[in-house]
Amino acid sequence: MDDRVVLKDESLAAASAALAVATLTMAGGGAAPSVSLRSLTGIGEQVARFLQGVEIARHSLADAARAADLEVAGARQAGDELDTRIGRSLSPGFGALRGAP
Repeated sequence: MDDRVVLKDESLAAASAALAVATLTMAGGGAAPSVSLRSLTGIGEQVARFLQGVEIARHSLADAARAADLEVAGARQAGDELDTRIGRSLSPGFGALRGAP
């Protein structure tokens, strides 16, 4: 088993796009109605608390997706910077095949 992680630009771009959509989806949902919920069994207050919990969870998921998207963007930026530094440190023609036109 190989002990290294390979992150391809295409995969990171796809992850970033999916996280951006998740952030907008979670953050864009409407708030639960703030009405007095009456019921025959007396569980209206419990239902209202549950709906508040759902709203808090939705916001938490949006925050987590946003944070993950920032991390993916940071990984892509670091990879680009590393590629640039490596490219600058190599002499012109490094890796060219001998005898190639």
